[in-house]
Order: sequence, then structure tokens, then C-alpha cells
Amino acid sequence: MKIYKKDEITVFISDDIHQEYQQHIIELDEEFPELACSFREQLFEKFIDSYLKLIPEDNWEYIELFAAKYNMPRIAMLIAHGFAKGPSWHIRDNEKEIALQGWLDRRDGRYSCIYCNVCNPLSQTVKTKKSLLLIPDTNISGILLKYDGCHLSLVHPTRGEIDNYIIQHEIRQLQKI
Repeated sequence: MKIYKKDEITVFISDDIHQEYQQHIIELDEEFPELACSFREQLFEKFIDSYLKLIPEDNWEYIELFAAKYNMPRIAMLIAHGFAKGPSWHIRDNEKEIALQGWLDRRDGRYSCIYCNVCNPLSQTVKTKKSLLLIPDTNISGILLKYDGCHLSLVHPTRGEIDNYIIQHEIRQLQKI
């Protein structure tokens, strides 16, 4: 797994996804060799930003307020292939199959929010004790989210899912703490 830092975001990218991204860069290098090398960093930032833009504005407001209240870095983002293995939700990193719950447990409390860009074919759930979660309810891709085919759920560690229709109320409640 590769780890990148961008502003207040720590991005964890599985080796599989990283290799797919690198393959796109190689293709770009072959097609536009004079441009690709100079724009690699900008392309990577656009890749990450495309995922961040999928987070609803109200969710961002809640995440930032939560981060300030509990003095934790704002967000960690996991980008990996996800799959169901029995009753558990797993991710793949190279040939390794990793239980998503275990991956989250090791990072819980170090980030105010952990954003999982991980396919969830059986609409499974995971939990944290201290960090917010932002998780998909089905298989995920930028296209599915952009066209509302997939929903990202904001999950509070003790209160559970914060639905979009009550998030403004939840923001006001958090402001009172």
C-alpha cells in the first residue's frame, strides 16, 4: 500500500489501484512524452481531488467541525478494490486480502474521518470507536457517485449513520458541544 499526504489528507492507495493509475500515466507518456512527465504531480492531485469532490458539502462541514472539536487531522482516504468474503468486507492490496474492519481499527482515532473508496458489493457495514466514516453502500466508482448510482454514508462512531436530511441538525448539535 502506498501512502501520500496532500494538505490535511492522508491517502492510502492499494498497490493494485496504484499500478492501474501508473498504467494510465505510462499510456500518457507514450502519447504525449513532452507533457506527461511535467504534469504527473498535477494529474495525481486531480485524481485525488476527483474523489474528494464527491463528498457532499454538508458532510464536509460536519467533518471539519468534528475535526476541530476533537483535535484530529481532518481525513484519511482509502482507495482500494473491495469485495465480500463471507460476511466480511475485505480489500485487496497486491495478492493480500485484508479485512476492512481490521484496517480501520488500526487507524481509528488517528483521523477525524476515514473515507473508504472501496467497492461494497453486499452493502456491508463497518464501525469505528472514535473516527467518523464515509463509506459507500454498494460498488463505487466516480461515475456511479457522480450520477447518484451509489450513496456515501457518513457514519458517526456512537450515533450511527447521519442521513442527509438531518445533517444540518447534527451540525448544530455538534456546535453546542
